[in-house]
Amino acid sequence: MATRKASAKEFGGWQNKGGREFGGASGSGQDPLELLLIELMRAAGLVRRITTNLNQAIAKLTATGQPAGELPRWAAESRHYADHIDAVADVVRKALR
Repeated sequence: MATRKASAKEFGGWQNKGGREFGGASGSGQDPLELLLIELMRAAGLVRRITTNLNQAIAKLTATGQPAGELPRWAAESRHYADHIDAVADVVRKALR
């Protein structure tokens, strides 16, 4: 339990889309770390969708003979960011155990 409280303080001050602060009391009665985990998983999913969209744009540009420019680098970076968000979510998951 002490680990959970320390983790909640560590993530305190973060706000989700609705403006609710993590680390404080939530109206839903859910653990703040659970709310944080939900938001992290949602964010990772959105970033992965961006990566997919970039890769689709690269494929279409390549198929038409047009240069993809910086899109491959951006796709690789967005994949890296999604992996990083997943790593942070794993830390939160472990804190919830």
